[in-house]
Amino acid sequence: MSKPNRANKNGSNLESIVEAVLKRQGYSQIEPQQFATYAINEKQGYYSNQVSLGSGIYGTGIRADFVVMPRSRKEPIIIECKWQQTLGTADEKLPFLVANIREHYLYPTCIVIDGSGFREGALRWLRRQKDHKIFGVYSLSEFQTWANDGGLQ
Repeated sequence: MSKPNRANKNGSNLESIVEAVLKRQGYSQIEPQQFATYAINEKQGYYSNQVSLGSGIYGTGIRADFVVMPRSRKEPIIIECKWQQTLGTADEKLPFLVANIREHYLYPTCIVIDGSGFREGALRWLRRQKDHKIFGVYSLSEFQTWANDGGLQ
């Protein structure tokens, strides 16, 4: 398997785990194109994955890994997943993600980041980016704890 395919597969594995957490918390999956209709009707407790967010900082299409409509909030949240198993360039893409979140994401976002391949400086930098648009940067275990403690409510 080539490295890009392996990286995509491992990133998909992280998304699958986050999706399992959502399901364990009682969330139902809907198709991305249904999300706006559900939001207008004020339904809660659902999520979509790979939701188009329009154009990003380069003028090309961007997608959110998950858009979640929590049961007790009035607005959705976005969950982005980033996995880096071995040293490489994924951590160099983090500033691109942060810029897109700040300039083009409509909802507060948390980032679930895991794998042992991120440079330590990259994780420290990312954690310092928390603000009103990026409300959390979690390892997978931190995300599970946050969800278990009611973070998705």
